[in-house]
Amino acid sequence: MSAMRLALGLSVHTGWAAAVVAGGDWEKPVVVLRERLEMLGANERFVFHKAAEMKPDEAGSWVAHARIAALERASAVMRRLADAHEVKACAVVAKKGAMPPLEEVVAAHPRIHTAEGCFYRDVLVEAAERAGIQARV
Repeated sequence: MSAMRLALGLSVHTGWAAAVVAGGDWEKPVVVLRERLEMLGANERFVFHKAAEMKPDEAGSWVAHARIAALERASAVMRRLADAHEVKACAVVAKKGAMPPLEEVVAAHPRIHTAEGCFYRDVLVEAAERAGIQARV
């Protein structure tokens, strides 16, 4: 009997994601792991809300810094999950769409919320790929 193939599912939230490693089939699904994947802490997680309060150059640097920090944290978790559970595939539950330019994002509050979803979705996809996990949105 061969080992069960497992996949990773991620539900995107602002600053974190719900992570599930699962396998089995429709009749007998198996959940191996459930955990909260923290990308940024409480004081950092609203990246574009904070950027909207800054001067443009400062905002650009802040967003870049936040992305690096979130990507480092997410990548470490993805590597751990890939190694521990031999995960090769990942589904990221999030809206599709391109990230608009920062100037457009901070100009309207609804765009800030949309951008934060795009930001964390993109971080999770890149982190998965860095860990050798094929990711789909």
